Amino acid sequence: MNATILVFAGMFCVGFVLSLIMSTMQCSKRGYAISMQEGLFFSAMVSGIHWIATAFDSVRLPFARVMMMFGTAPEKAEAMGIGYLMMLMSWVGITRMYHSTEVEVCKPSVDEMAKVKADLMKELAEKEKAKEDNEKKPTS
Repeated sequence: MNATILVFAGMFCVGFVLSLIMSTMQCSKRGYAISMQEGLFFSAMVSGIHWIATAFDSVRLPFARVMMMFGTAPEKAEAMGIGYLMMLMSWVGITRMYHSTEVEVCKPSVDEMAKVKADLMKELAEKEKAKEDNEKKPTS
């Protein structure tokens, strides 16, 4: 149980940092509350599979037997089996985290949308002015 708590704490830190990095890379925004939530989900998934794999031989042993076939010591093979299951669950968690972080953090606010609209209207006005200036020039 102590190992599962350590796995939970470590994976929470990893998930929190990964979520912050993902949101920063996607839209240059940081959502600390969302990143904490995503870190919590990620760590719950990985530590949950760690607890299940350590508690139930029927989950752990199929993966450990593959390692034992190649001559790995049984204790080391069981640890590698648990690590493999954690890796598989972390892939699921990271994929979920990537999508959820992007959806929640990268939502544009009303101020951002107003700024984009103002910038687009300014750009449109400049283009129309340039077009009118080109039409007014006499052709030689």
